Amino acid sequence: MNDAKKRTFFIITIAVPFVALAVLEVGLRIFHYGPNISLFVTEEFGDRTYHVMNPDVKFRYFSRVDFSPNTSPDYFLVPKPKGTFRIFCLGGSTTIGFPYGPVGSFGSFLRDRLKAIFPDQQIEVINLGMTATNSYTAADLARDVVNYEPDLIIDYDGHNEFYGALGISSNESLGGSRFLTDLSLHLEHFKTFLLMRSIVDAVMSFFKSDNAQVQSGTLMERLSEGQYVPISSPIYRRALEIFKANLEDLKQTCQSHHIPLILSPQVSNVRDEPPFVSKYRQGLSRASKEQFIALFDKGRTNWERGNIDSALVDFLAAESLDSTRADAHYWVARSLDSLGRKQDAKREYITARDFDELRFRASSDFNEAIKDAAADTNVFFAPLEEMMSKQSPDGIIGNNLILEHLHPRLKGSFIMAKEYARIMRDHGLLATPQEWAHCDTIADATLWNDRPTTTLDLLAAEIRIHRLTSDWPFKRPTPVKDSLLLAGPLGTIVNSLVDAQTTWERAHVAAAEYYTRSGDLAAAAKEYRVLIDQLHYNNSAYLELGQIYTTQKNYEMATDVLTRSLDVEPSYEAYEMLGTIQLAESHPDRAIPLFEKSFSFNSSPDQHTTAGFLLALAKAKVGRIDEAKSLLQEMLSLNPTLNNARSLLNSLNSLHRK
Repeated sequence: MNDAKKRTFFIITIAVPFVALAVLEVGLRIFHYGPNISLFVTEEFGDRTYHVMNPDVKFRYFSRVDFSPNTSPDYFLVPKPKGTFRIFCLGGSTTIGFPYGPVGSFGSFLRDRLKAIFPDQQIEVINLGMTATNSYTAADLARDVVNYEPDLIIDYDGHNEFYGALGISSNESLGGSRFLTDLSLHLEHFKTFLLMRSIVDAVMSFFKSDNAQVQSGTLMERLSEGQYVPISSPIYRRALEIFKANLEDLKQTCQSHHIPLILSPQVSNVRDEPPFVSKYRQGLSRASKEQFIALFDKGRTNWERGNIDSALVDFLAAESLDSTRADAHYWVARSLDSLGRKQDAKREYITARDFDELRFRASSDFNEAIKDAAADTNVFFAPLEEMMSKQSPDGIIGNNLILEHLHPRLKGSFIMAKEYARIMRDHGLLATPQEWAHCDTIADATLWNDRPTTTLDLLAAEIRIHRLTSDWPFKRPTPVKDSLLLAGPLGTIVNSLVDAQTTWERAHVAAAEYYTRSGDLAAAAKEYRVLIDQLHYNNSAYLELGQIYTTQKNYEMATDVLTRSLDVEPSYEAYEMLGTIQLAESHPDRAIPLFEKSFSFNSSPDQHTTAGFLLALAKAKVGRIDEAKSLLQEMLSLNPTLNNARSLLNSLNSLHRK
């Protein structure tokens, strides 16, 4: 072959595999192979199309461990309405609000606080938290989020760096290689890559003998490979390096799009949650181990007898033999705590957490990395750990704000939201410092009393925490409280929600209907208020709440909620109820335009004739008798069985004859 033919042959040879891949990719897309892993999907409400987080985005991070994440129901419009301030929250289970769900998340508390402070400002807080994810997910999602016009991104990450999806010690890992993991996150938007990944996972699962364990137990247990990670180990140092690199990626994404970013340290229970795993340091002699055990057991005996001074001496002696034992530090801390030496105890509690080799709580090194990352342009640091400490007895975080090892109680999430709002205020985000100073005057007690949670949420959370702490790695012999032995209709609803047999929305609707049937309209109204707080683009909750207020003759509240419903979606029901309220308050002139709107709706025949009767009644009350009679005759021609319309028409005819 001459040179020209050789070049042509070479080009064709090189091009063939790429053409084949392109054809395969197009074919897979045509036949919709694999899940839709886009961050958002769309839904219709009225005549508007909203975006909401796609639960199947989980397949970017979970291909071996099967679970269904609870994602938030935060809807938003694209493009962003003018004047709207949009915040996205990234993170794991704390961000999504476990165990309460989004209703108990710091994002919900932040949104309600900001709306109370700036009632005339359009504010959106969109929760993108997902259980068992980490900084890989935050950095990845941020690359999508920047395309949806955020005004602020808040990231709360660090607890799941080892065992969360793609973590270095996780069952959803690519061997701890950040390069391969990051490459995978970029390539998985191609269907061909998803196909190849499925094939590889299937082959690996065939040869992996303990694959069954990946599908059983708690999510924490399924993700963790059971690896214990000493603080001085190469795995620990590598995880810290990856975390810093992911934070840097997140920062660069935000900075390149001029989006403010708030980072914050991870908060955990150090006082009331002992270390999960304590191991001897490598190389410790057998004699030293035996001596450690003897001293530690002696210390526990003295502790149980109330000899705290002697117990402290024993625990300190054990600690001197092996300073890496997390349990020794924890019992030194408890002894110091009992003896009133609170600051010394706090240091030991934190050390015990840091030396815990089952790394479900972020250590001080990771919190320092977060603080260092925040020392940059347009990146702000929210000292949540410091704020939580100030709200805890003796400045030591425990069960007062944390449910078990790291998930905040409602009060903890409330404090987190307050601190994020303070950072926004200090840096002039959302409004100028002067506007903040003028408007930020609402008492915390008022905001706390208006929190959007009900008995349903609290009972469901209690059951979830009981189940979590009864299993690995806690395995506490926790007795089942009477409140968890739920029976009757409400118990059925709660258990269905906890067992994922129903959605959060349907559970609250069912609870509201149960309370309505039981005659407890106050409890039913609260359920609908919470639904409106979380799903403010779903009109049905507004209408149901408006009906309850109307039944209670609380016309001011009914008018407010029904008027707000019209901003979401104009409806026959809202106009009819608003008109009925005006009639009840002896304002038929105000009722007429409302009934005219309900009458003009393309509604059912029964609704149409009812609206016609009410409009005729209002017109009759203002003296427009002929119009009222004509309208009543029209309605009776459509439905001769309308006794109320016939009665009113007869009354008007009699009045006319007189």
